Amino acid sequence: MGSDHECTTVEEALEKLRLGLTIFIREGTTTRNLRPLLPLVTPANHHRLCFCTDDRQPASLIDEGSIDFMVRTAIAEGIDPITAIRMGTINTANYFRLYHRGAVAPGRHADLIVFSDLHDLRVEMVFRNGMLVAQDGEIVAEMPPRRQIDLRSSMNVRLDSLDFRIPAAGQRVHVIGGLGDQVVTEHFIDDALIVGGEAVSDPARDLLK
Repeated sequence: MGSDHECTTVEEALEKLRLGLTIFIREGTTTRNLRPLLPLVTPANHHRLCFCTDDRQPASLIDEGSIDFMVRTAIAEGIDPITAIRMGTINTANYFRLYHRGAVAPGRHADLIVFSDLHDLRVEMVFRNGMLVAQDGEIVAEMPPRRQIDLRSSMNVRLDSLDFRIPAAGQRVHVIGGLGDQVVTEHFIDDALIVGGEAVSDPARDLLK
């Protein structure tokens, strides 16, 4: 294992950096770890830090963006623009040994973006293999035909209400607690709502089964 994208605190990320891992700072739709982890970035370690999304829903991509959103946010939070851009480009390419990508240099693929303001990176043009494919938010290249894949009736699982019953062995139950803007959880024990010998959801206390 050479990298980790699950860090939620600077202390955790530092520990893993010291053990030799590359840290992928994550900013997804649900997992919002970018701002809490930016204090990790220093001139001594930024070459071992990358950005990743894992994962962003279509609405987030439309409203905010992807890695470009992370670069903009990092710059707005005080990270040097060149450092932020490196973390979104060549650092990741080098980690995955994609030595033909990630930088503007002879012998590398001409996958490029064009922007006007280094401190507010807004993509104006996109080039792939040296060809202009998007400009001002619109696709300008000819796209291959879409493959239509019908997913309907592709999952054949027969369920009925009995499959969701949880017989109550007692009043106390283990609970998985969700945390805001995270996919990590917490564990605690609480009293379940028992109805007819079964543990059922208790929305008034935000307990679901």
